[in-house]
Amino acid sequence: SKSSQNRRLEKMLLSNNMLQNKKIVKASSISEKDKNEISSIISYFNSNHSLKDIKYLPGDFKIEDMEKTFGFQYSKPYSSPQNYFHFNTMQMGDPIEISGYNYMFDSRYRYDEKEPTSSFNMRYDYNSNILKIYQNKDVLYTKDMNEFSKKLIDKYGLRDKDEAINPNEMCFEDENSKVKVKIQIINVSGTKDSSTGNIKTNGTDFYILIKVK
Repeated sequence: SKSSQNRRLEKMLLSNNMLQNKKIVKASSISEKDKNEISSIISYFNSNHSLKDIKYLPGDFKIEDMEKTFGFQYSKPYSSPQNYFHFNTMQMGDPIEISGYNYMFDSRYRYDEKEPTSSFNMRYDYNSNILKIYQNKDVLYTKDMNEFSKKLIDKYGLRDKDEAINPNEMCFEDENSKVKVKIQIINVSGTKDSSTGNIKTNGTDFYILIKVK
């Protein structure tokens, strides 16, 4: 999604000291891996949305401005075996059924970066795609969100456009001995390596309902 890719870009810029006063500054030193990651984000927006949707860039930014803006040249992602996918929930305006659950979280509030304010909390790491639910310091539930990406790809194939899917098809239930959860995915995007079949989710936005047993 646009929001998850912008968050991904922001983290890349901050880790390379390329963001100052909400403006991009040229990289003084950056690895080839990070150059390719940033180029892939630019490519994603260029192919699926608009370059104007990228945070911190001037409105008239063009791909040929990469070196002037970022300090390095754009690298085409097509030389790699990566295939993009993107799944988006159809906006139907229907309410989410919450009866039978104790808590609800929205991943878009960036719980990975905030200190918990209650004994019961959620952590979702956008880099590792690992979701964890805590009560005090005890981990009640852990889930690799790549599992849901794989399920969607197995059912719908690779989608690289904003083709909306019925919310019911983007809803997953799971449980263990401590909790029962319902995860309503809003959008998810990433890549699948055509040579290895490995899936890398670049970000998932979702609601999660939790019932403590």
